[in-house]
Amino acid sequence: MPRGRRQTQTTTARTRPATARAIDPRLVLLLILAAALGVRIAYLLFDRGDPFFEPVLLDARYYHQWAERILGGDLVSRGVFYGLPLYPYVLALCSALTGGSTVAVKLVQLVLGLVTIFFTYRIGERLADPATGLLAAGLAALYGPLFFHEAMFIPEAIGVPLYAAAFWCCCRFLDAPSVRRGVLAGVALGLACLTKAGVMPFLVLFVAALAVRPGLAAAPPSAGSLAAIVLSFAGILAPVTLHNRVIGGDWVLLTSHAGLNFYIGNNPQAEGVFRAPDGTGVGLESQIADSRAIAEAAAGRSLRPSEVSAYWSGRARAFIRAHPGSFLVLSARKLLLAFDGRELSDLQDYSSAGRFNPLMTLPWPSFALLGPLVLAGLFLAPVPRYRWCLVLWIVTYLAGLATFFVNARYRLPMLSVWFVVAALSLRALARDVRARAWRSLATWGVALAVAVWITRLALVPIDPGRDYVNAANLRLDAREYAQALDLYRQALSLAPDSAQANLGMGIVLDRLGRASEAGPFYVRSVASSPDPIAYNNLGAWYQQRGELEQAEQAYLHAVELKPQFAQAHDNLGIVYARRGETDQAMESFRTALRLDPKNCQAATNLGVALEQSGRVDEARQQWTHAVDVDPTCESARRALAKPR
Repeated sequence: MPRGRRQTQTTTARTRPATARAIDPRLVLLLILAAALGVRIAYLLFDRGDPFFEPVLLDARYYHQWAERILGGDLVSRGVFYGLPLYPYVLALCSALTGGSTVAVKLVQLVLGLVTIFFTYRIGERLADPATGLLAAGLAALYGPLFFHEAMFIPEAIGVPLYAAAFWCCCRFLDAPSVRRGVLAGVALGLACLTKAGVMPFLVLFVAALAVRPGLAAAPPSAGSLAAIVLSFAGILAPVTLHNRVIGGDWVLLTSHAGLNFYIGNNPQAEGVFRAPDGTGVGLESQIADSRAIAEAAAGRSLRPSEVSAYWSGRARAFIRAHPGSFLVLSARKLLLAFDGRELSDLQDYSSAGRFNPLMTLPWPSFALLGPLVLAGLFLAPVPRYRWCLVLWIVTYLAGLATFFVNARYRLPMLSVWFVVAALSLRALARDVRARAWRSLATWGVALAVAVWITRLALVPIDPGRDYVNAANLRLDAREYAQALDLYRQALSLAPDSAQANLGMGIVLDRLGRASEAGPFYVRSVASSPDPIAYNNLGAWYQQRGELEQAEQAYLHAVELKPQFAQAHDNLGIVYARRGETDQAMESFRTALRLDPKNCQAATNLGVALEQSGRVDEARQQWTHAVDVDPTCESARRALAKPR
């Protein structure tokens, strides 16, 4: 981004009347904020019919349940933090103040979106002028992906305004460095870090740059003011680290999921976006359990959270060492994905939002517009103040995305500064049009064409039926089978090869007693994307038909993909038992119980196998154990009551 020239403006008698008649920027900002609030309230009203309105999907459910545990008395959150902790505590506070109303909590989060818009204006005003700030704020007010994500139960709901406030505090510090402003900048950066840790490299380089080159600020910062930034930042993070050590019993700086996320972004199957590693589930709860089980199986012992994280990061580093060229290509791919014109979401699909919320059928500004303006503006738009700080903020955050992986909500914290860059681009283009600066306009045209091409590369596909699948899964969990069946059919009409839609169709048909129709859907599911649950269900389908060889192979595929899959081990044991292979059956049942000690069915099945081997006392011990862990386990109760 070229350095703009500062111009000194003089006021003459002839210009004073025009200045006096100029509209107050504060009034315009108030109108923008009022319009933004109106849009957000309308979105909330229309969104009531969305099947994902309640926090029932993946990360939203995880953070909502975490907040509920806090409200239930678990104030210190036992164990090492797996997710960053600021949002669930804020969410718990909002829930307590609003009586747990989902509508009220979402309204609070949408109002926080106005804070993002306000600081976007202040950043534009500070980097350029009020007009740039107002244009940037106007873009933020109507930016569809912003209010779309503000209504979700995700950390970015508070992280985006905190990132905007943090960058503004840093610019304010550069204007007049002082200990007080250093403390404010450090606190804001620390709070932002507790929602998304990508701000940490910026902090280190920001302070180091000012220590080496004091002239980067309007006045040389003192050592005390720089120390104030670092110490106040550390003071915000320290309680989290101490919690992990004292409560969790492990030295973990912030969270224990960094290693797994590093591996998700850097492995032989990585595509640059979220893809659950083989053998792990998609939801956070299953990721925690499965990633630990895999790491402990490899180590042959129980592991602390830091050791689990180290196991996964070690696997990622091994991939990088073995395939440095692939790693560099993958990193470049992630940088391109960071500017994908689509919203590569791991939750709800922005492009499909209009199916459930009619307001989202309107052509709201999105990254398809913002991305090209930002990409071109980074090279062509003038930024008269603190260009180095803006570039450092963007580059360090993008480096974090390239280190891990990209999705739509991970790039949200950059929006406040990207709106400003886009506003600068639009103003520069308008000036060139008025001045008929054809050469400059031609340069802009080439830059924008290249930027549009980058944003439309579409390096990874988006499943058009994913939201229908997620909605169907919710109906399936609620045992509303007819509705689930209809939603799965809609998903398959959009994406016939969808592994999850085919799996869901098979399950719901099984539940409806139409097992003969379920098998082909399981076959198509595993053909599209091998999945342990699909293989397990396919094995059960073969088993019901008496095709034990095919059932065994399906179960073996399931446990190969997910060795800690207790149910598949139990089902494999049933196949062996039906074939009279009692020793193999008992081994599979014992494996299932080792993986899931509360699996009453596996304990019951092991008891039956032991009885058939003449070991009646051991069998009764297993049935007693089954009843102890699950008093409703009727099969174990019947076995105990059976006279012998």
